Amino acid sequence: MPGASETSGKAVALRRAFEAIRHLSDPEPPWHDILQSARDVVGSDTASFLVVEGTRLVDGLTLDVDAVAEREYFAHFHTKDILLNPSLPWTAGSWFDTEWCLTPEVRSHSEYYNDFMLKHRMRHMMSFQIETGPQSSAISFHRARKTEGADDFLSTGPVKELTSALLSAMADRKAAADRVLTAIDLVDGSFNDATFLVDAEGRVIHACEAARVQLDAVSAVGVRGGRLWHASARLRKQLETSLRRASLASGPLRIVLPGRRAGACVMDLARADGRLRYDRRPLLLARVSPPRARAEITLDVLCAALDITTAEGEVLAELMHGATAEEIAAATAISIHTVRKHIAHLMEKTGCARQVDLVRLALGAVGCG
Repeated sequence: MPGASETSGKAVALRRAFEAIRHLSDPEPPWHDILQSARDVVGSDTASFLVVEGTRLVDGLTLDVDAVAEREYFAHFHTKDILLNPSLPWTAGSWFDTEWCLTPEVRSHSEYYNDFMLKHRMRHMMSFQIETGPQSSAISFHRARKTEGADDFLSTGPVKELTSALLSAMADRKAAADRVLTAIDLVDGSFNDATFLVDAEGRVIHACEAARVQLDAVSAVGVRGGRLWHASARLRKQLETSLRRASLASGPLRIVLPGRRAGACVMDLARADGRLRYDRRPLLLARVSPPRARAEITLDVLCAALDITTAEGEVLAELMHGATAEEIAAATAISIHTVRKHIAHLMEKTGCARQVDLVRLALGAVGCG
């Protein structure tokens, strides 16, 4: 039976946990505070918060885990983690306990249990599943010694109150995010746009079916293997680079990609509000607008398509209309030396060896080639 001081300590920890969980609706949830107070309620030595997609670890936070153990886990042992076993019957709200979920024989043959858990004094692990599906998350609690009667206190008292509050708050956060995404889908449908929620590596987190169909119809951008994809290796690299840049930028970023038909598809990228994600990864809203006709191709579209400066874009636009360097200098009131310098920079940036290839590339980039 727990003593009066232990009971009082758990009550204080539970109040702290409720306060932290109440802020799960914030753009940046206080996961460290949640993890720390939950650890104190359960009474473990260390704790961790993990988010996985399939068998891939996408986010992780640890508390009081030895630095060597943390490095070993994220460098190698996360691929061996017992929790990532797809055969486990995970459901939201369920507990996994190494003492009663794994037989002694299974534990004796587990590389993760023997070479990682026992090595780093984590003999007993109890893990609570917060959510399941394409993305799942769990909080794990580790103890150096085996805990007797763990199944009793996991399903009753303060621990039960803690997990119930956590599940309810996560469900509310997810429902709020779903409402926002539904509203975005409805608005996009009215304007014939397609908006995706993606991570910095292009993995599609959310996209309604109408958006997928529209994107496939108007653009060379598609979804392959759960990621945004482009048939052109050059433009695929540009897309990947732009996603990474947008995840770090404070404002929106625009790129232009050729469409399947005439015209260019404009993709705007912007960091998504933190309330649209369930972990700490930066997510992006990627909106693809309908193709623009050749007459609608503007300087900003050309510059965005090739990632060039406005001055370089002005020179390139004239080249695309057949002007010579001398004619561009006369029309723009800049020296022929400056015009040729811009052309040289354009050739270097695009990797083109001939001016005709530069023009052909520019036309293709904006869907006019």
